[in-house]
Amino acid sequence: MLERNYPNIGNKALVFLHIPKTGGTSLHNMLVGYYEKSEVCPERFNNLDKWDQEQLKSFRYFSGHYDRHQVSLIPREKFIITMLREPKSRILSLYYFWRAHRHEAIEKNNLGGPRIAKRLSLIDFLRYANEGIPGNIDNILCRSLIGKLYVGPNREYLFPDDEVVDRAKAALDSFDAFGVVEHVEQSFGRIFSKLGLPAPDKIPHERDHRSFANQPNLEFVEKEEITPDIEAELDRLTDKDRILYGYALEKFSKNNARTCSDSQDSSGGLKGFFSIFKNKLGPKRF
Repeated sequence: MLERNYPNIGNKALVFLHIPKTGGTSLHNMLVGYYEKSEVCPERFNNLDKWDQEQLKSFRYFSGHYDRHQVSLIPREKFIITMLREPKSRILSLYYFWRAHRHEAIEKNNLGGPRIAKRLSLIDFLRYANEGIPGNIDNILCRSLIGKLYVGPNREYLFPDDEVVDRAKAALDSFDAFGVVEHVEQSFGRIFSKLGLPAPDKIPHERDHRSFANQPNLEFVEKEEITPDIEAELDRLTDKDRILYGYALEKFSKNNARTCSDSQDSSGGLKGFFSIFKNKLGPKRF
């Protein structure tokens, strides 16, 4: 039997904190194959607190829509990764993905979010304050990173408002690796490098909006024009996430610059560094 090629992270559990609509399905599907099925925690939603500690201790790979509090419940050393996305684009992607679900799929699987998106216009969806929608669109990057994913009745957080962004930045700094969807090739390449794994030959795009009509439970949906009112709602829902994302993008760019410098020292120039990503990971299609 061939020896399994595990990520080079020692005895740590690999934990992917997957924020919805950040390219995470593609990353999950590429990483899960490095583990035996019995080593993969089957919990893909924010319910790790419902699992026995001994059960959690037995898994080596966790990947799901967790918040940082849920991740803290895993009783072993962790190698934590995540992906971020420009916050307004993330909300729009979520809305249109949900809205693309066919009615029969929504009813068969009792999909609450898609059911709401299907019946509401974009502006009404952004203003909707019930049935868990704020917990999917109101500054979710920050809320996922600072602790429990909580949205109070007045949009409040578990911490004082003026601490939220700094806490989210500190959490991101504590992670072992992160990427951004807008630089997906470099992001995946860096994450795989941190894990001591070979870069993937190409990046599969599991839920690309251009393929909705070709998927059995989805259908093509028209996109609405972004009006001033819609823009104002997107601003309101991402006021803190946009600060965090700007910080993450700057941090990512600085890390890229260091990687470029290292590559220049070892290969004689920047051209070789960028050709590695181009040849191994293919063109960006998000």
